[in-house]
Parts: sequence; structure tokens; C-alpha cells
Amino acid sequence: MALGLGNGHVRVIHDKEDPRGVAVPLHQSAITSLAFSPDGNALITGSTDHTASIWKARSLAPLMDPLRLDEAVERVVFSGDGRRFACATTQQVIVGDLNARGLLGEAFTLPSIGRTLTLNHEGTRVAFSIGNGNTFVHDIAPASETPVPEWFLKLAETYVSRRMTVQGTVEMLEHPGLQALKELAPTESKDEWSRFATWMFTHTGLRTITPWSPLTLDAYMTEVDTFPMSTRNIERRRLRTLLHHDRENGRQP
Repeated sequence: MALGLGNGHVRVIHDKEDPRGVAVPLHQSAITSLAFSPDGNALITGSTDHTASIWKARSLAPLMDPLRLDEAVERVVFSGDGRRFACATTQQVIVGDLNARGLLGEAFTLPSIGRTLTLNHEGTRVAFSIGNGNTFVHDIAPASETPVPEWFLKLAETYVSRRMTVQGTVEMLEHPGLQALKELAPTESKDEWSRFATWMFTHTGLRTITPWSPLTLDAYMTEVDTFPMSTRNIERRRLRTLLHHDRENGRQP
């Protein structure tokens, strides 16, 4: 059992013979939320000190560097398989991978995020509530069981026109054009790397919102029209930004 205290300590009770357990200072101010991983080996904590941390459940030794958010952490959870975690403030949601000791993508930012937060079993979807009663569900890239193929590394390096040299410096590359990039990806493979590459080069008006979902842009915009005005405007601005980014990279919206 773990109890989060108002002074930033966490009290862990291991068995019936130790009913009071031991209190260990883990944060600078009040613990707001905590959760064990499903196997009981890890503990995630959130605090009003704007950080979330993951610890070994018995020793409370840190498993990764603290995650710093812009405001007090309101909610922390693990996925059902224990490999991923999520943290929420009143305006941000982040998702991370415990094995990789880091975050997956950028924070989701919306006004008035509620205290409801959950991940599906594999951590490939995060759901959270907002103040008007709606629930948002976002896809997260699945964990890969296979190493990154050489062609994908070359594709990523060429796409951004940068290469890291053996001396640790960044070297500018000449961009070969989107058609040449597209030819780097194998067409016969169906693994997640090929799936992402195929999605990336599909016309933005025809492809799905993410590589991992069947939801199309048209279907999503139909749903956006039903959102409250404030949320609707935020989503429209975000989509305009994405379309502008596509134009900058030579793709037609």
C-alpha cells in the first residue's frame, strides 16, 4: 500500500507486521495522485511541485528522471501492461514509456482538462476528460518489437536534411525531393515502420488522422463541428497549423 501525503512524502506499507510503514520524502510539496504498475514493481507519483516521478515500489529508488510540467500534476496512471504511463495537469496530458525512460511525442494541450485519465491496456490510446463533460481519445504510436530498419533511419535523416556526424555535429544534407524519399520505403512490407512511411506520403486529404487509426480528416471535422465553440476553435487552429506544415514540406493539403 502507498499513501501520498500533503508534505510531499509517500508512506509505503509492505505487510501486516508493519502497519505504519515508512514515509519517504519524494516531492517538494503535496502528493496529488499515485498508482502502482500492474505487476506492483513500480510506483508513479504526481505532485503540486509540477513534477511526476516513477520509483521502484519497494525501495522507492528512482526509475527515471522526474518529469517537469507547467503546473501541478493532477493525475497519474499506468497502462494495463505496465509499459506506459500518463500524467495530466489542468491543461496538459503527457504519455511516456517506462522501458524507454522517456516521453512519447509532445504534450496534448487543451483548456480545462479534468481529473479523468486512462490508458488502454497496451498504452496505444489515452483518454481524458475536459471541463465541459467531453472525453478526448488520442492514438499513441504502438511499441515496436522489431529494431528500426536501416531504410527508415535513412528516410528520417534525409527527410529532415540533417545528419549527425561521428564527431557529434549536425551536417546539412541536400533534400532529394519527396518522390525520391517515397522510393526508400518498401511497398511489400506491412510492419509498423512501413505503415508509418506509407501514411506519411499519402495525400493529406485522403489519409487517416494518424497511422494507427481508421478515422479520416473528413470524419473528424464532422465531429469537431459538434464541439463547444472554444474547443472547436482550438482544434481548427491546430488542423490549420498541420496543413500549413504540409504545404511547407511540399505536400498539397
